[in-house]
Amino acid sequence: MNVTFKAAVAALVLTVAFARSVAAGPLEDALDAAQRGDYATAIRLWRPLADKGEADAQYNLGVMYDKGQGVTRDYVVAVSWFRKAADQGFAAAQLSLGVMYENGLYRFHIRVS
Repeated sequence: MNVTFKAAVAALVLTVAFARSVAAGPLEDALDAAQRGDYATAIRLWRPLADKGEADAQYNLGVMYDKGQGVTRDYVVAVSWFRKAADQGFAAAQLSLGVMYENGLYRFHIRVS
């Protein structure tokens, strides 16, 4: 198992543990739904939070699109959500972006403002 993958797994475990300890309401309910495999409920609860700028929800939606859980796998959409969370300093999202770039799952592109 390579070091990058181990670091990504460790970051995900820490993120989930931290999120569970401080989250309340829809964020926690969505996490519980995702862990049960009820991805439709998780997405329904996370999307409004992500749209409002909640980094945890943005990261979690990125994971759903990266893995194709409850949605069609779409690396471009996953990167978009990861980037939104990463831009807020969310370390797990920053790591996920790096892993996607390293593995060639998404190519760097130039954003036009």
